[in-house]
Amino acid sequence: MAEQFRRVGVKADQINAYQDEEERKEILKGFIEGDTVVLCSVEVLTKGFDYPAAEVAVLAVATKSMTKWVQTTGRVLRTSPGKEKGIILDFGGNCERLGFMDDFSFFGLDDGKKKKNKTSEKEKPERKPKACPSCDFIKPVGVRTCPACGFTPEFIKDVEAVEGDLEKLQRKAKKEYTLQEKQQFIAQLNQYAYEHNMRRSEKGNFGWACHAFKEKFGVWPSGKIDWAARMPIGDEVKRYITYKNIRYAKGKTKKYNNQETRAQVIEMNLQ
Repeated sequence: MAEQFRRVGVKADQINAYQDEEERKEILKGFIEGDTVVLCSVEVLTKGFDYPAAEVAVLAVATKSMTKWVQTTGRVLRTSPGKEKGIILDFGGNCERLGFMDDFSFFGLDDGKKKKNKTSEKEKPERKPKACPSCDFIKPVGVRTCPACGFTPEFIKDVEAVEGDLEKLQRKAKKEYTLQEKQQFIAQLNQYAYEHNMRRSEKGNFGWACHAFKEKFGVWPSGKIDWAARMPIGDEVKRYITYKNIRYAKGKTKKYNNQETRAQVIEMNLQ
């Protein structure tokens, strides 16, 4: 890939796992100082590489790992003086598969316990000696440079190129609600509360509907809205209520599981 860039006049270099420390330092120095415009790698720069001034990340790989997606794009999402934005060219369809990288949420903290690795439990195939492509000498396992003729094979692999169009990916715009639409929304929430015999205030308002409205729009209904109005429930409000009910049920389950876990821990400590 570095060669492809160089062919069209773009200064590019590559960094890999087989270079020694000094060689790597020289290549990274060239990139940081601007002598090299593009720096290619396979996994080497995915994590741990910190150069906040980098502005463009080109992902010529597809992954199912959200963590890898976030880590890789994070190389250009750091702030730096004079840097206004980071550009990500996603050739692997990762954003469509995994979503925007800044929508990622952590699922929990590492408890420090060693995780079982399913792949490590499988038996790895035994490595075997290989013949030197230059002199046919059988090289021992793990030896790259031939002891007989001194030939060192290069790690060259053809990159499969497929024609395609690179398009800008836009987030779906957040819907703006008019005052009338907000009135209809709370009226439908009120209808749901009425059908489920929920408690009313002295003024005839349903507390559940008002809280659901605030959760949806971030504010309480304005004084221009009839808080007690009712109307048949439409599809949008049905989906919103279903979402709220599912989230509430999951919250109760999680709370119960946490209480059960604490009880088990206490029991174990007592024993």
